[in-house]
Formats: sequence, C-alpha cells, structure tokens
Amino acid sequence: MTNYQIAFFDIDGTLVDSRNRKLNMSEMVPESTKEAIRKIQAAGIIPVIASGRYKEAVVDLASLLGIDSMITSNGQEIILNGKSIYQNWIEQDVVEDIFSAFEERGIDVFYDTAHGIFSSAGRKDLIDRGAPIRFLEPGECPTKVMQILVDTDDLEGISSWVTNLKVVKTTPVTLDILPHNVSKASGIQHLLDILALPAESAVAFGDEQNDLEMFDAVGTAVAMGNAIDELKEKADFVTREVWRDGIYYACQHLKLFPED
Repeated sequence: MTNYQIAFFDIDGTLVDSRNRKLNMSEMVPESTKEAIRKIQAAGIIPVIASGRYKEAVVDLASLLGIDSMITSNGQEIILNGKSIYQNWIEQDVVEDIFSAFEERGIDVFYDTAHGIFSSAGRKDLIDRGAPIRFLEPGECPTKVMQILVDTDDLEGISSWVTNLKVVKTTPVTLDILPHNVSKASGIQHLLDILALPAESAVAFGDEQNDLEMFDAVGTAVAMGNAIDELKEKADFVTREVWRDGIYYACQHLKLFPED
C-alpha cells in the first residue's frame, strides 16, 4: 500500500470509454473501472471527479460510482461530500463582449452557468452535453457564466480572436473557454487546501489537453493509454487505454489497493 489519500479522475476518455457517444455515459464505464473505484474507497482513498463538464452532467455518473466529491466546469465549481462549496464566474463585461463576438460570427455555443447550460442556437442537433439545455431568447446574454463551450476542433482559429480568456481542448471535437487563472489544477489546489492534504498525497488520471495543468497540482500523474502525446510525456506513469482496463491497471500498479 502507499500513502495516497485522494485520487482525481477526468471523465471523457478516462473514467468512460467515450468512443461511442450514442451510449449513455453510465454505459461507457468499464466494469473494471467501477471495481477500481470501490477498491480505492475501501482502502481509504477519496475519489474525486475532475471534469470540464457542468455538474448536472456529472451527477449520474458520480452516483453510479459512489462518488460524492467533484471538481466541475474545469475548476469553476467544487462539490465536497455532495455540497457545492465554491463557484467562480467570468466577469459579466467579458461575457457580454464574447457573446456579441460569437453572435456576429454565427457560431453556436453553450454557456455553462450557475443556472444551468444555455445556448443561443436555434438548432437542436448540437453535441449532447449530458444535461438539459435551455435556449436563450434572441439577444439575451447569459449571466453567472462559468465557462463557454464550443463544438469545434478549431483550437487555433478560436484562440486567434478569443484573447482575454483561455481556450482549451477537452475532447477531439470540443473546446472550453474560461479565465486564464482557472483550471482543474486550481480546483484541485483549492480542495487540497480545504482538506489540509499535501499534493504528494494526490494522484490524478487524465487523457486530454485540459488535464495538463491538473498534472502539476498532484504528486503523481497518470496518463491513459489513449491520451494525447503531450500528456503522456508529462505523466509519471502511462497506463493502458480506458477500454483495456486502464484505470484498474494503474491503480494496481500504484498499489492504491491491496492485492486480492
């Protein structure tokens, strides 16, 4: 056994095999992943979901896995033991500027807010965000926005004109836009401070660009076998792909739970 006390898990491509997005998220979780979470909990390690997703899109998965602590919206909200203990919003004047810019360019986006997920699009065929989507009235600008979500792989193009916020890739076909000083890492650090736990006691699992900063906030970083190359290069350990029992294999390798 080791001295790990807390483990942070990304969702897409880490806890779930998101290759087939037609499935319900709970159907994408390998049985070996469920078993690994049960075993680390039995060993006294706190599992925490650390996701770019909005909390409403995470609660069903968290319930399935028996997890009640989450860092959601890329660090903009923290839920501890089932209660929201922290929320951060983008300044409203910044939201209004970027809202106008997207409207002028005719780009459909989602707004992840304290009130739910909103979209200005009239279309209903947008990528499923795993939570109810509310549609804004024409010209209506959302408030208490935690992050902005764009269904595109054009990281370079969006980043070229969105300069007062940072743009990160969360899946091969989606981007998240949020404040420069906010990330999963800032959420992790905030939670570790609250729990009075050192970074060395924490391990994190991820696969995408928005997990890079998260790896800096923990003592041990694990990249999935299906992770981007940049993340693998930064990881302390590269496990198997999520669909090849990657979470269980890594937990076993790190001795997060005793052998049967």
